[in-house]
Amino acid sequence: NTLEENINTYHVTELAPPNEFVEEEPQPNEKGIKEILGSVFSFVERLDDEFNKSLLNTDPHSSDYLDRLRDEQSIYNLILRSQLYLESVLPEDNLERHLARVLTRRIDHVYYKTSKLIEMMENNAWKSVPSGSKSKYITLEGETTGAYTAKLIDTLSEALCRQKDAVLRKRATLYQIYYYALNNEFQKAKEMLLSSHVQSSINNSDPSLQILFNRVVVQLGLAAFKLCLIEDCHQILNEVSTSTHLRDILGQQSLQRAASNSTPGTASSTEQLCLPFHQHINLDLIDVVFMTCSLLIEVPHMAAFFSGIKVKRIPYSQKSIRRALEHYEKSSFQGPPETLRDHVLYAAKSMQRGDWSKCVGYLRVIPTWSLLPQSEKMLDKLAERVQIE
Repeated sequence: NTLEENINTYHVTELAPPNEFVEEEPQPNEKGIKEILGSVFSFVERLDDEFNKSLLNTDPHSSDYLDRLRDEQSIYNLILRSQLYLESVLPEDNLERHLARVLTRRIDHVYYKTSKLIEMMENNAWKSVPSGSKSKYITLEGETTGAYTAKLIDTLSEALCRQKDAVLRKRATLYQIYYYALNNEFQKAKEMLLSSHVQSSINNSDPSLQILFNRVVVQLGLAAFKLCLIEDCHQILNEVSTSTHLRDILGQQSLQRAASNSTPGTASSTEQLCLPFHQHINLDLIDVVFMTCSLLIEVPHMAAFFSGIKVKRIPYSQKSIRRALEHYEKSSFQGPPETLRDHVLYAAKSMQRGDWSKCVGYLRVIPTWSLLPQSEKMLDKLAERVQIE
C-alpha cells in the first residue's frame, strides 16, 4: 500500500544507484523521482516459498490444510500487485527480463486449476489492485470468461518463451500444455507437446522440470481418456504407469521421503521435488484409467489370438490386464471383487464370456470415476466402446 501511494515520488527498484548513507535522502532523478535500491519481488517470492513449505508440512487431510489453502488468494493478489508495480517502475527496454520471475510465479499458481477456478482467482485479485491500474500484458476488464483464462495462460507463457533462459522456456511451454490437457483440449495439447520437442532433452533437465513433464504426460493421457480415445491413452500412459516410483516421478511423495532419497548437500531442493497435496493427480485414477484401456485393447486381442486370427503383438506391460488374468487363473481362492483392480479384472472376465452388461456393471461401480468431470457422459461412451469390443 505504501509503495502504491507514493509511486509518484519514490520508486523501490533493483536498478537504483546504491546509497552509501542510510540517513541521506536519495537524490531525485530527471523526472523528480527518488529511487531506493531494493527488490520488492524478493519479499513476495520468499513469502510464497514459506507458504508452500507450510502446506507441505501440514497434514493434507486435516482442516488446517484447508484454512491455510485459503491464504493462496492473498499471495496471488500480492504477486499481481507487485507485477503491476514493477511494470510502472521499471524502464521499458528491459522490462520483460526483470518480470520473468514474477510471471513464472503467477502462472505457477494457476496452471493446474480448471478455468472456473482461475476465473474466481483472477476476479478477486483484480479487485485488490488500485483502481485504474493496467497491465502491459493482460488486464481484466469486466467479468472473467473461459476465453480470458486461456488468453492469460497463453500471454504469460509467450512472454516467458521470449526469454534467453532455456529452462524457463521449457517450463512455460509445459505449463501451457498442462492447462490445455486439463481443460479438455486434448488435440491442442498433444500438438503443442510434439512441436515443442521438450521430450528429446528432458532426461538431462533438472528434477523439478522432469516432474512437471511427467505430470503433463499423465494429464494428457487422462484428457485422451475423457474423449474415449482408448488407444491414444494406453500409448501415453503405458510408460508412466508401469514405473515403480510413480509417486516420486510425479512429485507426490512426502517431505520426509524426499529428504531421505535426496543426496546430501541438496537439502534446499527437496521442497522443489514435492508438490502440495491440492496439486496431486490421484494415483488410483491413473491406475484404473490405464487398466480400463488395457481391458478394452487386450481382451479382444487375446480372443482373436486364441481363435487363430493373425494379430500384431501388443507391448506387454507390468500392469496389463493380461498379467492380472494369468495371475487370477493360478490363484486358488477367488472371492468377490473388492479393490479397484479386482473390479477391472472381473469386468475382463465378463468380457471374455461376451457378457457386456456385466462388464459395464463392474466398471460403473468403481468410485474413482467421480474424480473426472462429467463422468456419467464418459461412462456412457465407455459402455458403447465395451459393446463394440
